[in-house]
Amino acid sequence: MKPDKPSYRTSRLQLWWTFFFAWAVIFLVVVKAVTGSSQAVDLAPTIVPAMIFLIAAMLGIHRGFGSLDYRAAREAAPETPSSSSFAFNPRDSPDGMGEHP
Repeated sequence: MKPDKPSYRTSRLQLWWTFFFAWAVIFLVVVKAVTGSSQAVDLAPTIVPAMIFLIAAMLGIHRGFGSLDYRAAREAAPETPSSSSFAFNPRDSPDGMGEHP
């Protein structure tokens, strides 16, 4: 039986929502600043870099820790013998019982 792969539906959904709302905030601040809102102009130097950092951090966290999860799952899975009768994997055993000491 194959081990189940980790599911990333929730974290991927959170990533997309964060991405969408961060860009929505940036867009809203820019639109308000262009239309003459002095409050938006005052907040822009704080909000825009914070939202860009949030986008980059979420992507980095998702990619960085996601790859660690996949690596751990791959290392935990047992190695299977070569699938092709012509291919030889040095870890294959002639008797099919795994490695010999």
